[in-house]
Parts: sequence; structure tokens; C-alpha cells
Amino acid sequence: MKRYFWAVLANLLGVWALAGCQVAVTNGNSGGGGSPIPFTTLTTVPTVTNHRLEVIRDITTWQQLWTTYAPGLTPPTVDFTQQTVIAAFRGDSPNPGYNIVIESVDDLGTTSTGRSQLQVTVGLIQPQQGQVYAQVITDPAHVVVINRVSQEVTFVEAVR
Repeated sequence: MKRYFWAVLANLLGVWALAGCQVAVTNGNSGGGGSPIPFTTLTTVPTVTNHRLEVIRDITTWQQLWTTYAPGLTPPTVDFTQQTVIAAFRGDSPNPGYNIVIESVDDLGTTSTGRSQLQVTVGLIQPQQGQVYAQVITDPAHVVVINRVSQEVTFVEAVR
């Protein structure tokens, strides 16, 4: 039983490490057809049990989100006079093969409605066929920071 426990734990850590590498590879790629906006990952702490996509522009909203979904943990420091947070939470997933990744943030410029718009492309990672995963509930998340923006933000989700 001990050997099985350690094997499962090693697999879980390996999946989480690979997920982190995938974030680094996709960071800054333009997926929305506009001008890419660079971003930095703040955290991938899995805490939110429901699917949510958020744009956070002020400290009050950031603290409320963090207090609700990561009680007892100190939130990463964000200077909201200079930065905006974009958060993607996949929600409860049946195994570590599921993930969520902010793949790109793109400035689409002025739309036909006359409003300036950003598009965030979010990859919903599915388990690889034939791969064995521990049957544990996970809550994948990806939270990034970009330079402060006031534009309207839309999210596009793509199953990968």
C-alpha cells in the first residue's frame, strides 16, 4: 500500500510540474489575432471549485476573491495602479489530467461598437488518451497579471 501511495503522489507531482511548464511555453503567444500583451503567472494554486473567468482591477475585489477561495493563504502582491489580474478557474475536475491555461491576451483594438477590447484565450486541457491518472478531485487554476488596462475583456475558451 505504501508503494502505491508514493507512486500516485509522484504521478500527481509530475502532472503539476508539467502543467507549470506548459504555462511557461504558452505565455505571451498570440491566439486572438490581435497584438499580444505579455503576462506573468501569479499562481496556479487550485482553490476555486466552480468554473470562473475573472478580471480583477482593484485591491478590494482581489482580497475578496482570495479570502473566499484561499482562506489562510496570503495573496500575491499586486499593484493595481499599474496592473490588472486575469484569473481562470476550471472548477472541480475528476483527475489531474484536466487543467486550465491562459494561453494568450490580445489587444483587438477598437471594435465595430467603438469600444477598445482585449481577448483572453483560455485552454481547457483534457486528459491524454491512454494515460492513467489518480482519481482525485482537482481544481485547476491559472492567475496572471498584465499591465493595467481599462478595456473591455472577453474570454474565448478552447478545448485542448
